[in-house]
Amino acid sequence: MKNALKICFPALILFLVLPAKLSGQQNNFRIYSIEDGLPQSEVMSLYQDSRGYLWVGTMSGGAASFDGVHFTVFNKKNGLSGNKVYCIFEDKKGILWFGTDEGLTVYDGYKFKNYSVKDGLTSNFIYKIFEDSKGNIWVCTAQKGVNIIKNQNRKNFKIDTLTINNGLSGNIVFDIIEDNFSRIWLCTFEGGLNVVTEKINHSFYVNPVSPMIIPYQYLLSMGKNKKGNVWFGTFNQGAFLVSCPDTETFKIINTANLHHGLAENKIWDIYCDEEGNTWFATDKTGLIRLDVNNHFTHFSEKQGVPSNQILCVFQDNEANIWFGTKGGGLCKYYGDYFANYTDRELQSDNIYAIAQSSLNTYWIGTSGKGLVKMTFDDSGNPIIKNYTEKDGLLDLCITSLAIDKKGQIWLASQTGGIYSFNGKYFTNYTMEDGLIDNRVNCLFIDSKNRLWIGTEGGLSIFDEKGFFNISEDKYKLINNEVQVITEAPDGTIWVGTLGGIVKFKNNQMTDFDEKEGLTEKQIKTIVIDNRRNVWLGAFGSGLYLYDSSVKNGKSIRKMADDKILGSSNIYSVSFSNDSLLFVGTDKGFKMIVIDKNYKFKRIVNFDKTNGFIGIENNLNAILKDSHGNVWFGTAKGLTRFTPSLYKRKNIAPTTHIVGLKLFFESIDWSATADTISPWFNLPQNLELSYKNNHLTFLFEGISLTNPQKVKYRYMLEGVEETWSPPVNTNEVVYSGLVPGNYTFKLLSANENGLWNKHPQTFNFVINPPWYLTWWAITGGIFVIIILVFSYIKYREAKLKRDKVLLEKIVKERTAEVVKQKEIVELQKQEITDSIHYASRIQRAILPTDRYISSILKDYFILYKPKDIVSGDFYWATKVDTQHATSIQTHLIVAVADCTGHGVPGAFMSMLGVSFLNEIVNEKGLTQSNKILNLLRNNIISALQQQGAYGTSKDGMDISLISIDTKNNIIQYSGAYNSLLLIRNNELIEFKADKMPIAIYDIMNSFNLQNIPYQTGDIVYLFSDGYVDQFGGPKSKKFMIKQFKSLLLSIFNLPMNEQHETLNKTIEDWKNQANEPQNDDICVIGLKF
Repeated sequence: MKNALKICFPALILFLVLPAKLSGQQNNFRIYSIEDGLPQSEVMSLYQDSRGYLWVGTMSGGAASFDGVHFTVFNKKNGLSGNKVYCIFEDKKGILWFGTDEGLTVYDGYKFKNYSVKDGLTSNFIYKIFEDSKGNIWVCTAQKGVNIIKNQNRKNFKIDTLTINNGLSGNIVFDIIEDNFSRIWLCTFEGGLNVVTEKINHSFYVNPVSPMIIPYQYLLSMGKNKKGNVWFGTFNQGAFLVSCPDTETFKIINTANLHHGLAENKIWDIYCDEEGNTWFATDKTGLIRLDVNNHFTHFSEKQGVPSNQILCVFQDNEANIWFGTKGGGLCKYYGDYFANYTDRELQSDNIYAIAQSSLNTYWIGTSGKGLVKMTFDDSGNPIIKNYTEKDGLLDLCITSLAIDKKGQIWLASQTGGIYSFNGKYFTNYTMEDGLIDNRVNCLFIDSKNRLWIGTEGGLSIFDEKGFFNISEDKYKLINNEVQVITEAPDGTIWVGTLGGIVKFKNNQMTDFDEKEGLTEKQIKTIVIDNRRNVWLGAFGSGLYLYDSSVKNGKSIRKMADDKILGSSNIYSVSFSNDSLLFVGTDKGFKMIVIDKNYKFKRIVNFDKTNGFIGIENNLNAILKDSHGNVWFGTAKGLTRFTPSLYKRKNIAPTTHIVGLKLFFESIDWSATADTISPWFNLPQNLELSYKNNHLTFLFEGISLTNPQKVKYRYMLEGVEETWSPPVNTNEVVYSGLVPGNYTFKLLSANENGLWNKHPQTFNFVINPPWYLTWWAITGGIFVIIILVFSYIKYREAKLKRDKVLLEKIVKERTAEVVKQKEIVELQKQEITDSIHYASRIQRAILPTDRYISSILKDYFILYKPKDIVSGDFYWATKVDTQHATSIQTHLIVAVADCTGHGVPGAFMSMLGVSFLNEIVNEKGLTQSNKILNLLRNNIISALQQQGAYGTSKDGMDISLISIDTKNNIIQYSGAYNSLLLIRNNELIEFKADKMPIAIYDIMNSFNLQNIPYQTGDIVYLFSDGYVDQFGGPKSKKFMIKQFKSLLLSIFNLPMNEQHETLNKTIEDWKNQANEPQNDDICVIGLKF
């Protein structure tokens, strides 16, 4: 038998290079092939380096580093010793070692160095490379034993050799490990197991394990588990587990073979993962997993593996399982947490509803293929039974399912009403039987075993008495299109519609919409947590929470939108426990960990990139079953998710700045920088000229779990002060950089939004042009100082010469200036005297205090011109009209604001007073509106106003009252200026006409307002100067509102005190902001 196996060994080597057929992808595997950039489809070795890259060794295509998206190929053209790469290893110094069929290659990130038998190796055929705890490099070869490299200086290797000549039991060494006691274990193809220890003198002692203890001699692979025990894979006898105590009393404690868990006995590779599982790569029956419960799971072409010939298996730092196949490429295993069922099993890909009737029985509603009953055999394989027209199910589009307390199945159909199914017969209920609408969206069995039916036309409740219907027309349902129904633990029924949500409790119906905080009313799904809070999924808006503890106010608040959930269209929600919420959308689903304060502690996204092939969830097609699984009905089949099996590590990506381009071109930076960093050809201590100021940074964040969802944030210190928003692109361009010192910073995040704690950085300098260097600037300053000094001396001499001449000119000019100054001062004095004289004239034409006091008994006048003369004026007169039997007295009072202030305003005010005297005192008019009409006509005529563009439109705003003392009537008319009346602590404003005393677009007659007055009333006439005065703490206008409040606060005071208060208030107001008076001010108060 031993000779026969020797003959088989060349065939064994030949096997590794034979072609194999590639199968397609399915279920929980992501397959990478030549089309994805893999250099060759036969993958013999896998390794992840300290930089996060997955290295792949192939049968004939060399090696490739993989960042999750792109493969970078290395072969003989790049420097590898051979294209058949059996093993890849990284030592403690970060140097990569490659074992090929043509020798050993060492790669330090700069260049490759190759070693062969010419350099002291015993064989060029290298199976395995390993570094022990003492820093020795072990190189396992075919037919020539083991080479031990004690000095890793690539220029001067010191090599020890172990072969059958110095104690090794076999020269074909396939695998090597170090146990927990620093012993080296070697598995040989003909000589079984060898245990090697290093002596004090650094020589090695080989202890071949007796066949009496370990009877297996043809060993191919090894794997050390978490307990420190070692699995061995054999050529034709399966695998066995050996205990590894500190003494060499080894014994077999477990086996796996054709009779115990395995489908065959040839084991090419063994890997023990961090969860305690052991993975076996077999020759013809795929990948086999042995879990901690000693249960075997087979993964072969039936489960979606592209080839049953597995050559290597490996777990990366995020707990993903990778394996290489013969002819099928590289595979990543997502895990058991997803199981997918499509039209191959269910006859339909579009799944609308899921229900569970027993531990092993599930019911599935499909689109167009009827009802499916799914059970499972002892091996977990589904057993399918379809129900269609032939079984009495007339509408094959099943939108919802419910199971009552008697075990009866209820089905909702798209257009055919509802069905009950007792296991043998279907019974149909439609509108003819009392159902409110045949278009049924959802079903729910409540705690009283009543069936709630949500339709496009309202809500039906069905029990032994029949149907009870609720709609918009009947009982005022908030919206007829019912989408979801559920029940709280206290018996409250919650109904979601396209117009909000409805609560049914104690025979009362309560609506919830915008008033309670529900900003989007299209409610598609509802779930209730263990604290009786209601979670709502809305279409187009996101996820909401109704907090039952909020008794008043906004009881509904938004918890997440598309920024958190990836989509704002929520189709299904479910809790698998108190803190784990599942949210199904049109772009996958989210698994959300929630704390006791309803904050999201962690969000995990699932879509096609990490195994959720259905992507688009259907409305309320979600089920948490009795086993803790969560089922999703999607547009591409049915998916079962098992949360307990999802054990991915949530670690931030490994982030690298991998390239730097100048003006979009790749550059050999070795000619520009002091040194080049290994692996990424980045220059260190880079200094660029001011012309080379256009840079492109290339970067990578390596997260092999879901590389498509890696995001980046970056910042260039010296240009930017804040981080960029998260982006998916892995390059950024900076152009037009000015001279200075810069630091580029980079962060990346994984699919769950976990960012690096510390950024990757790259420092560089852009030097200024020579004329902006310190020495050029210093020299330039020195030259400027000399020039300035010389110029100063020249100027001093010239100034002395000019001084004498200037003094003469100054004397002459001074005499002229003094003369002109005297002339200007004389003219100014004359103008000022004229204005003061005009002021006396203006005051002379205004009614005197004595006259006003004779006609108005209790009044005040606050008159504050901005300049010496004023554009505001007040006017008052008394008119006695003779009637047949009596004399009727009218008191006319007016406050006017003329166009402009100062001298122009004064001229207009004098014109206004003159016309008022003529109209009232001479012509005897007393009706207020007629007075203003005639005053307007006189102004237009006097100023020759025609209304044409560029001609005069000067005039005035005015408020005028005519007091009929006999009938106690105030006639009021106004042009823009209103009248204020205070009566019984209430202020009443009488509005003026919106047209001035001048030509205007509107030339209607002014309105007459008759206002009865009574004793104690006070009226106020005023121009806009008071309310428009700037001041106060913020330098704003006083405003009419504050003016009214002021009047209400002082009207009870005597009129002279009101005058003082108004004057003091406006002075304090403008002084607070140090503002000058900006307009003429006139206020009259009159008390009856």
